[in-house]
Amino acid sequence: MLATVFAYGTLMPGHLRWGLIAPFAVSNRPARVDGHLYDTRRGWPAARFTRPLGAEPIVGDRDHPSPTAGTIPGWLVDVASDSVATLLAQLDEVEGAVLADSDAPTPALRPPGLVTGDYRRTRVRAQDGTEAWAYEALVVGSDWVLVDHWSTQAEN
Repeated sequence: MLATVFAYGTLMPGHLRWGLIAPFAVSNRPARVDGHLYDTRRGWPAARFTRPLGAEPIVGDRDHPSPTAGTIPGWLVDVASDSVATLLAQLDEVEGAVLADSDAPTPALRPPGLVTGDYRRTRVRAQDGTEAWAYEALVVGSDWVLVDHWSTQAEN
């Protein structure tokens, strides 16, 4: 069985942090998820995913509701289910997505919930219907720039 991660920035194939995912990747393919992508001007992008009408708001959202239009291009990366907990724990650290309930049994089993950082791990649905783990900004920085995709920016 496989689990899937949606990568839209430095974690995409050929980018700075792809090496974190590559050892776990079984396959990958281009995809799009509804939302908006921002250049944080810090060497990495940030996403805000669109919520379906009537969906619950982000728990711990310190900014505004997610945008209602747009798409984020990226990659769906399939990972063997026996490796996903290890991968997500590493990505949580890199992304700064620290769950307030850090006593949950394993990262893969923790529900998306209140976070103590500026990002959270959440579930998204790609336009092809695939559900995946992804990382979302809780706050949109005032100096962030809306971008169509992440490709040629300098990465940190």
